[in-house]
Amino acid sequence: MKIGRVRPELRAEVRAYLRPVRWTGLALLALGGGLVVWPRLSGKWLMAGPVPLQWIGFGLVGAAWIIFAFVIVRRTRFYRARIAEIDRHSGEV
Repeated sequence: MKIGRVRPELRAEVRAYLRPVRWTGLALLALGGGLVVWPRLSGKWLMAGPVPLQWIGFGLVGAAWIIFAFVIVRRTRFYRARIAEIDRHSGEV
């Protein structure tokens, strides 16, 4: 198995795996990035009680990257399991 290459017959299946979780991570990243950049662009510090929203933005960005790392690990495990399953069935006659 070469790194960075997916078997063509599994490409659609691997891309579809955990897609809603990836979209959630992307949404958190965009929202968190907006909250981090907002005070720099507008000069207004929005607050959520005693906490600046910029800190919440940093938390959202961190959560998004944790989600992305989780998805990478899970997709790699899924792909390796599917390859092993295909190889096991192709050996049977």
